[in-house]
This record gives sequence, structure tokens and C-alpha cells, in this order.
Amino acid sequence: MFVRWKKRISHAKKSWIREDHGVTLSAELVESSRVNGKPRQKVVAFIHSIHEPELKSLTSRYYFWHKVMTKKMRHYPFNSFTDEQKTIIFTGLAKVVPLTDEEFQSEQERTRSVIGEWSMPVYQK
Repeated sequence: MFVRWKKRISHAKKSWIREDHGVTLSAELVESSRVNGKPRQKVVAFIHSIHEPELKSLTSRYYFWHKVMTKKMRHYPFNSFTDEQKTIIFTGLAKVVPLTDEEFQSEQERTRSVIGEWSMPVYQK
């Protein structure tokens, strides 16, 4: 099982939307298997997406992780994974959407009144 990132280009009809968002990165949880000796990949679940320009924004990365941890990880199939599988998922997400402990702490202080308390996952960097 691994995280696959896909790039999607905006096909919005209005040019100002296309220019603002450009490429969207979508994270999918994928399971590999072999069928008749050939490798096959099956998408197990959609994790989350983020617009490529938003990767530069600390707030956007913070909210990406907030959604993943508070919305996605509580529901099936994510709530049935072992700690090892969750570590693989978090590591795959962190390669594209990094958030250091210092960034997390500073952003949590700033947004605590709006979204409340939550914690970042522990993964190997």
C-alpha cells in the first residue's frame, strides 16, 4: 500500500480561475497486486487534494493536514489500518505537503480559536 500523487490541470471555463489554481495535486491510497503475473494497482481511497500554488502557504498546508487528521482518518478504510500502514500514508503525504513541528505549533496557536485542538501524526521524516 502506498500514496500516489496525481496532477490534474484545471479546466475551468473562466481564465482567472485557471490562472489562480493551475495544477491540483490529489493524494490517493493505492494497493498493488499481481493478476496473472502482471502488476495491477487499485485505488483504495481518495485522501485529499491541494492546489500546487498553495504548497508555499503555511496556512494551506496546515489546513490540508487538519482535514486529513480530523475528517479522513476517522472513517473507513483509514480507521482500520495498523500503525505501520498509517506511518506509510503519513510519510507519503509529508513528502509533498511538509509541515514541521515548529510550523505546526505556530499555526495551531494562531488558529486555535477557529478550529480547536488537534495533533499532527507521528511519522518518519
